[in-house]
Amino acid sequence: MLKRDGVVTEGRYITIRNYGKLDGKKTNTYWVWAKGEAEPFGSITWFSRWRKYAFNAASGKVTLEEICMGDISQFIVEETKAHMAAVKEAKRQLP
Repeated sequence: MLKRDGVVTEGRYITIRNYGKLDGKKTNTYWVWAKGEAEPFGSITWFSRWRKYAFNAASGKVTLEEICMGDISQFIVEETKAHMAAVKEAKRQLP
């Protein structure tokens, strides 16, 4: 179960932080840390070809178990739905 508090989302073993729309992008960038670690082990960014958020490992060697993977998956599903709903609403507001 994820706990959201503003820009920070807490899973059982991970923390996800929203860094907003970096480098002029249209979507948010999120960094993912193992709790208690100083450096993130990956990021979650919009993957336009798939039209959804996707996890990107920071290095070639990342070890995840089912709870971490589930938390990341749940976060990606929720953020993709929220983004698509916002885009749909913005289009609906156009004259």
